[in-house]
Amino acid sequence: MSGSGRVKVDSNGDILELPKQNGVLIFPLSMAKIRGELSPEKLFSYLEKQIHPKWKNYPLSVLFLYTGDVYARHNLGDINKYNVEIENHISRCLKIINSSSYLIRDAFSFVRWDELFNCDNIILKKFKELKEIYFVDKKFQEYMFQDLKRAGKEFNSNNVDFLLEEMILPYLFVKGAFKFNDNFTKNSRKFKLVCYSGNPLKILVYIHKMNFFNLDKTVNVYQNCLYNLKAKFLFNFDDLDLEKFKDLGQFVVEFRR
Repeated sequence: MSGSGRVKVDSNGDILELPKQNGVLIFPLSMAKIRGELSPEKLFSYLEKQIHPKWKNYPLSVLFLYTGDVYARHNLGDINKYNVEIENHISRCLKIINSSSYLIRDAFSFVRWDELFNCDNIILKKFKELKEIYFVDKKFQEYMFQDLKRAGKEFNSNNVDFLLEEMILPYLFVKGAFKFNDNFTKNSRKFKLVCYSGNPLKILVYIHKMNFFNLDKTVNVYQNCLYNLKAKFLFNFDDLDLEKFKDLGQFVVEFRR
């Protein structure tokens, strides 16, 4: 089950209001999207139009997580090129923050993938364990094949490793399996929510549902959720039947009927 209490959504599945707690929003930034739907201008538009109206005036941190390292590690691009794009993205974000009369610089963290991935030994340990689970779990492999096919990607070991790594870090983050320090909430945050400009992959939902590492003791109400910024829809994985929907976008359509 999701953490303490039920998530609050409206009739369209959008977040009704954020909890009356300190919190952190984590934005995994796909390198394929940071010049488009995850550009600084788009991100701050999402924050202003979709997050701010739901905010209850408690300290809220925003973590922008740049995926260049994991892309390059799995031969999906050049790290030098990505570093230039990341620096440019951060610079434009800071320009928006500094020119604002209400945004607070300390509320924003700009973090590269490996900086977070290597901050605690448990992350690499659980990543290796997840790979071992994947190799013997036929259903896991089936969902992986579906996700890669849907994305137009080849079903090979490199792409499999890439997606497993992309899933494990946000998963462990919202489960509170490791600590990340930020200056704004002073580590007193109570909820953590992953925000992305798309639907979750089936493998992510499966990892949450199977709870392979017995990490459901957190009080984070969003521990089994992902917020689709574009669709304005909060996926609560507890409510999803992976066998019923070929594409999780169909779940959104059915929910809104």
